[in-house]
Amino acid sequence: MRRRNLPYLPNVNNGGLIPFIYRPDADEMNIWKQAAEARDASARSKGYRDKHGASSDPAKGLGLHFLGVVGECVFARFQHLDDFVPTVDTFKSIPDVEDIEVRCRSRHYYDLIVRDDDDASKRFVLATCENGVDVWVWGWAWGKDAKQERFLKTYGGREPAWFVPKDYLQPLDLIPWKGVRLASPSST
Repeated sequence: MRRRNLPYLPNVNNGGLIPFIYRPDADEMNIWKQAAEARDASARSKGYRDKHGASSDPAKGLGLHFLGVVGECVFARFQHLDDFVPTVDTFKSIPDVEDIEVRCRSRHYYDLIVRDDDDASKRFVLATCENGVDVWVWGWAWGKDAKQERFLKTYGGREPAWFVPKDYLQPLDLIPWKGVRLASPSST
């Protein structure tokens, strides 16, 4: 599995962030689909439902699991973690990739989402994937920096959450590599 150099940069107004763009090959997509199916089957066998108001439609549930796996795997590629394997049945008990939570959204124009039960001491990465083709990894924020009143919104009749615009995210080149920690900018 290798990085793909794509012949373009996205034409988006995102506060100067240039996302890492990755186009998975068919083999990667099949492996990731299997991981998503394992997550979905496990969650359904245990009677788990999305606690944040997502659809109870099983097809949509599988799609959400797939989106999560894709975001995690592509961020792991960005971090050069070639041996990364997405987890099943861990939910929020361990971070997605090393000590980082990855949020993958279904539209490139969507913001980073952080929920009330998310740990404010964690780092959150925004990835986006439209139509299952290119995956864009945008940037990151500390949970405590994301949980500001100005970012708190309610969309689609679901519970309030923090939606952090891209121009408030830290660039990917400032994220620590392989477990090296940075101090939160707001803690100094």
